[in-house]
Amino acid sequence: MDIFSVLSLAGGLALFLYGIAVFHSLFNVTVTILLFPFLNQLVKLATVTIRDKDKAEAELGVIIQAVNEVTALTEKAMADNRFEELSDVEPLEQVIDNLTKTVREHHIARLRDGACTMELGYILADITANLERISDHCSNLASSWMMAETGGYDTHRFLTEYRRIDNEAFRQRFTKMSLRYNL
Repeated sequence: MDIFSVLSLAGGLALFLYGIAVFHSLFNVTVTILLFPFLNQLVKLATVTIRDKDKAEAELGVIIQAVNEVTALTEKAMADNRFEELSDVEPLEQVIDNLTKTVREHHIARLRDGACTMELGYILADITANLERISDHCSNLASSWMMAETGGYDTHRFLTEYRRIDNEAFRQRFTKMSLRYNL
């Protein structure tokens, strides 16, 4: 096998793997879009037998508000071609990640106290994972758009640099969003 055959095979494999990644992303977005209209019913289902049901619903409500903001922010910034507004998407996505972790920790505490069941935990985990996934997609869209504007191509490196602790603009936006969406 010569070098051109190896390169051709590697290129075909790379294209195949890229196709799988695109299909996976489209599947996630489709499932999320299909489930979004039923979000209120899913929240009620997830909290139906929790003793402190109002607190659990309020926690999910905070995440839902943050996800609504990040999707609206992403959509508006991209539709209006307002590059500078996309810089708010990643800090809000990080806040949503933190909220998701906090809701999971609160659920574990309710489990320990006997105030909730393991079965409802699965539903709660699915809801929070899908909400977090929506914010991840918004982050991916925003970072890809921002990289295209700056001529970059490595999303992972771009986001790592953007989230650096010494990035004062990111830190300020993150703090502002954390105060707005607090559990």
